[in-house]
Amino acid sequence: MEGPREQYSIDWEGPCPHSKTDLDNVMVPQIDVNIPLDILQHLGESIDPPAASELFGVDIYLICLCWLQEAREGQH
Repeated sequence: MEGPREQYSIDWEGPCPHSKTDLDNVMVPQIDVNIPLDILQHLGESIDPPAASELFGVDIYLICLCWLQEAREGQH
């Protein structure tokens, strides 16, 4: 029977556990979006990007995407 120690192995492709890198921060470069300022402002007031998420932010991204699609459809 295996003990807890034998259940672990080394992930040779993974990060070094003693690395000095800060994995809690992600740098996202600025991008140029072709969205009117008033819509971006309303989006910023409606969506909370750092909100709690069990899907690593994918759910927040999809909410944002749907919101933008609805805003775009409302303009036409």
